Amino acid sequence: MIEIIPELEKIFISHVNCLFTKVNLELNTIVLEQNKELILPESAELYIGTESSSSLDTEVDLFVSYSTFIDVWLSKTLDRNQNQRDNTSPSQ
Repeated sequence: MIEIIPELEKIFISHVNCLFTKVNLELNTIVLEQNKELILPESAELYIGTESSSSLDTEVDLFVSYSTFIDVWLSKTLDRNQNQRDNTSPSQ
């Protein structure tokens, strides 16, 4: 989140005349192994959104969801498109 928040602020500041109702980010996951880091691209998703009927002058509820598409203890897991991903290295 430390890296995501400043990037979102840049987007929102540069689009002051826009109303954002949804933000959906594909994220990489870093798996720490014995002496190295393994980066799994597009292995997680962060969703931030409001109801579609939001307006500029109304306070609304904000929904936040974080999903991961890896199971570190499994030798094979599914990616976001339900295709099998080799997960041998992080599972050991």
